[in-house]
Amino acid sequence: MPPAAPPPNFYDNIAAMKGGGAPAAPAGGPGGKDPDAEVLDAFKGIFKVLGKMEEKKPQLADKFGPIREMLRSAIVDVMKKDPKMLDEDSAEKAPTVTGNESPQEPGPTPPPPVDPTKVPA
Repeated sequence: MPPAAPPPNFYDNIAAMKGGGAPAAPAGGPGGKDPDAEVLDAFKGIFKVLGKMEEKKPQLADKFGPIREMLRSAIVDVMKKDPKMLDEDSAEKAPTVTGNESPQEPGPTPPPPVDPTKVPA
């Protein structure tokens, strides 16, 4: 009896359905996003972790200064991006609205209930 044929390969089938393995994402990257966005997000995470470590151990700030500068120069030299975009202060944040109270915050306290036995004169 001849050996059984191997089961079909899922990935080969998908490539065949797409017309010979045509890329599923646009040329700009997945979802049309900047291809460097994932790497820049990783750099943001590194800077965030360094900041948290410095909060816990302030002595590390002196040691991490040169590391931060080396990472920033790598962003400029290799990625050709502005390192200021990694600063948390310049990150896009939702603007705060004055006078906007969160539903979790307690509102003003209501006046105490009036005692029906004490009627004002």
